[in-house]
Order: sequence, then C-alpha cells, then structure tokens
Amino acid sequence: MANHARGESADVQIDIHRANDAEIDALLSIWKRRAQRLIDQNLGMWELEQFSRESLRDKYGDPEYYVGCLDGKAFGGFILIGRDERYWPGKNDSAYYFHKFAVDEEYAGRGLSGAILNWVKEYGKENGKAYIRLDFEEDRAYLANMYYGNGFVKKGFVLDGRGKEITVAEYRIPARGERPRAPGNNPRAQEGNA
Repeated sequence: MANHARGESADVQIDIHRANDAEIDALLSIWKRRAQRLIDQNLGMWELEQFSRESLRDKYGDPEYYVGCLDGKAFGGFILIGRDERYWPGKNDSAYYFHKFAVDEEYAGRGLSGAILNWVKEYGKENGKAYIRLDFEEDRAYLANMYYGNGFVKKGFVLDGRGKEITVAEYRIPARGERPRAPGNNPRAQEGNA
C-alpha cells in the first residue's frame, strides 16, 4: 500500500494513490468547484486563487498530492507535507500534515471521506509516522464531526492571517500492538494552544 490502496464494496473499486500530473489537474478542479460552492453559500473557507500548483507550492513547499478514484474517476483528494510551521510551529516529530481535503459533491454521502482518512492513518503507520495532523474551522460542524469521529483529538488553536481561530487536531498512530483510540472519545480532552 505504499502508493496505492484498493477497497472493494459490491462493484465499486476505490483507489487512493499519489497523483500524477493529470490527476493533480483533476484535484485542482475539484478544489475550485468546492471552494466556489462554499463561496456561493456565503460559507467561504478557501479562495479560488490558492488552487494552482504555484500557489500551493508557495504555501506548502513541495506538497505531495494524493487522489482518490472510484471506478477510475477522481472523486477527491488531499495534500500531505512533512512539516507545517504555519499551523504546528516547532513540531519536529514524525508526522504527516494533512491539507486541502475535499470530496467532490457528486460523491458525497458514500463514506469516501472516512475511507480516505483511514487510508492516511494506515499510510502514516506504514511509513513510520507517529501522528497525522491537520487544521480546520471547528465551527463547521460537519468537519468537527468527521475528524473527531475518526479519532482526531483537538490540541488547541492557532490564528490564521485574518485573525480567525483555526483548530489543530492530531491522530496519534498506535505503536505496534497498541489498540487505536476509539472514535467518539472526548475530542476536547487535550485542549490547549498548539
């Protein structure tokens, strides 16, 4: 599973892997559609201008793009980076930092978000990482429910460039032989500034 994961359910095949150039273009389109939809609903979270290879490289250095495909068609994806001084300053331990996660709306409600999060946790484990870390706007209940329901624990908050509080959360990858943290435990038990 170093680069690919396959899951089958009935006649559906899910494939999650590092994106090639054409798949990165597909991801950029998915992100732009998602950003525009949120803007249209007065729920803007992302700005359209950030979705170019150049803008993402400026923000994240050399990000690794990953795509999820269902029956051969991209349904969503994310970026992984090895360090994140913007939202996790001073953290030098072994972690993947998970960004720009989106599933195209036509695929919503099929459990694909959970499949991607499970894949990322397993990918981190296979690559010797201790944590998967992310940031999100906690006032978006669907995001809080998704991340906390998948075992992420709130570690605090940081302020973004607009002065808005952004929650930082992490999933600690269990050591060999250790049982994973049960989803649904109190996500705020570890609160404090990151």
